[in-house]
Amino acid sequence: MDIFLKKTLTGLAGADEEAMQVMKRWKVGEVLRCKVTKPRDYTNHKKYFALLNMVFENQERYTNFPMFRKAVELAAGHVDEIITLDGEVHFEIRSIDYSTLDEFEFDNLFGRVMRVCVENFLEGVDERDLRYEVERYAA
Repeated sequence: MDIFLKKTLTGLAGADEEAMQVMKRWKVGEVLRCKVTKPRDYTNHKKYFALLNMVFENQERYTNFPMFRKAVELAAGHVDEIITLDGEVHFEIRSIDYSTLDEFEFDNLFGRVMRVCVENFLEGVDERDLRYEVERYAA
């Protein structure tokens, strides 16, 4: 079961009515096993694509956005390594789907992609300046 919780000064509380109803069924002192994920923030998703689009528009190496995006994500290490029966190593780009990547993982990927963009496409631009421009571009 998935419910949304929020951190309060007194501990965790239900973030919506459904979560509060579920939590009422729990007994005080009862031990529960939880997998904690932070739901993705859509504004950060917009910033991610603003970053990729902005860099794509200011580079000359790639003419196809999907290939550019795959190359950047590959360089950022956002891949699964597949070893064939013959021992060859192939890489498959991982999904950034909301159900696949939580906010913590997505934020980490965003930082790695930003570094790849600065180091490979934007000579003379540092990450701080790029982050500022992405914020403006995504607004």
